Amino acid sequence: MCDYWQGNRTPYTDPDARGIIWGLSLHHGPAHVYRAIQEGCCYGTAHILRFMHAAGYDVQEFVGCGGWTKSRDLMQTASDVTGVPITLTEVGDAAVLGSSILAAAGADLFGNVQEAAAAMVHDTEKLEPDKGRHEEYQFFVDAYADTYPRLRELVHAVARKVGEAEPPHSIELEVDAAGGRGPE
Repeated sequence: MCDYWQGNRTPYTDPDARGIIWGLSLHHGPAHVYRAIQEGCCYGTAHILRFMHAAGYDVQEFVGCGGWTKSRDLMQTASDVTGVPITLTEVGDAAVLGSSILAAAGADLFGNVQEAAAAMVHDTEKLEPDKGRHEEYQFFVDAYADTYPRLRELVHAVARKVGEAEPPHSIELEVDAAGGRGPE
């Protein structure tokens, strides 16, 4: 599953990129799709980390924030897929916490931003990657990284075609005398 629902900013910088779900069969149900979405987002992070590594930067740790932090399982999956430890904090809403830190420093309640952050950011847990799972996930990260370049031209053609299409017309249905439905 490639999570390009609003284009892709990294690593492709492609506003015409679109999401892709593939590999499904009649064996798969909604729970598999849900899990694929979660794992696909984690594969995207691992893919970005590969580009960062190629540019000479290695990420040693993440500090989790936002909606993902409400699911410990998702955070553990992210750590397992990327191979990077993730620290969770007491306040997972980074925008609110960051604004509070800046406001407190700006109001001279602390000597500087670093002191305010030290006083207000409290780690609650550090999730370590499971090395065995990390190795198992690498096949899927490789497939994720290989998917979009292979489908880019087709995805662009579909995006253009969909962009040219007329908006869908709603079909009003009415119940006929026999109880059947048909278009008006």
